[in-house]
Amino acid sequence: MDPHSSKLEQPQLIIKTSSSYNPTAPVLRDDRYQDDEGKDENDAIPLYHLVVPNIELATGCSPKHPANTAPSVEAQSISQRLLSLLHTSQLVRSSDLEIIYTPPAETQDTELGIDGDPQLKAYWTLYIDMMCISYGGSILDAAWLALYAALKDTLLPKAWWDADLEQVLCSTEASDAHKLRLRGMPVPSSFGVFVPEQRLTRGGAEENQYWVLMDMDGFEEDSCIETGAITVDGGGADGSLSLLRIEKSGGSVLGAQNMGEIASFAERRWYQWKDVLDNALMAS
Repeated sequence: MDPHSSKLEQPQLIIKTSSSYNPTAPVLRDDRYQDDEGKDENDAIPLYHLVVPNIELATGCSPKHPANTAPSVEAQSISQRLLSLLHTSQLVRSSDLEIIYTPPAETQDTELGIDGDPQLKAYWTLYIDMMCISYGGSILDAAWLALYAALKDTLLPKAWWDADLEQVLCSTEASDAHKLRLRGMPVPSSFGVFVPEQRLTRGGAEENQYWVLMDMDGFEEDSCIETGAITVDGGGADGSLSLLRIEKSGGSVLGAQNMGEIASFAERRWYQWKDVLDNALMAS
C-alpha cells in the first residue's frame, strides 16, 4: 500500500469567506440506515469486536518507522481511527456475520418448551490486517480505501450449526459463498493547515494567511499546525452525499464556515475514489 502513489489531486488554496454556507441552518436527518434490518442490529459489531482492523507500519516504510520494531503510537492511533470509522459509518451489517440455526420441525415440542424458532449460534469475525510498504503521507485515507476494497471483495463461506457435533461447519464450495452487503462507500479526506511564519503583502504590511492542503505528503504533514479529516458517503437513496464524520486537531485556525468549504473538496474526492475503486474491482 503506497499512500503517496495513490495521490489523485492536491488543491492548495487560501480560504476565503463564502456566503453560501450557513452554520445556523438545520442539518437534514440522514435516513441511510432506515432499512428493513434497523439500526440496532449493528450493536453486535462493536459489542463483540466482530470487525478488527490493524495496520502495520514497522516495515521500514519510512525513516520514522524502522523494520522489526514494536508497534508505534501512530500505528495504534490509525488502527483505532479505522475501527471508530467502521462503527460510525456502520459499513458492515452484523446480519452478514451471523450463523443461524433453525431446529428441524420434528424436534418441536410445545409442552417441553422446545420451539423451532431460528437461533443465533455464532458470528464471523473479520480481521483486516494491512501492511504499509511505502509511507508517503495521508496514511488514514490510503488505509481506509484498502480496507474498504478488501471488504468489498470479501467472500464468506456458507456456514451452519451442526446440532450433533455442536460446532460450526463450513461448505468448501465457492458457489455457496456470499459477499458482504456494505452500506454505502464512506471516503475520508485528510487535510492540513499551513501557516507561514511571516507573509508580506505588496504594500509591505504583514498579512495573516493560511493554506489548506488536501491529500498531503509526509513533508506537508510535518509542516501543518492543524490537521483533520472529513468523511462523506454517497450511500443515500437519492444519491446525495452524507457527512458522516469530522475530525480536527492541533489548532483553531479553521472555523465552522471554513469546514463547510473543505467539505466540498471531500465531496469531489468521493467521486474520484468511486471511479478508482469501481475500475479496480471490475478488473479483478
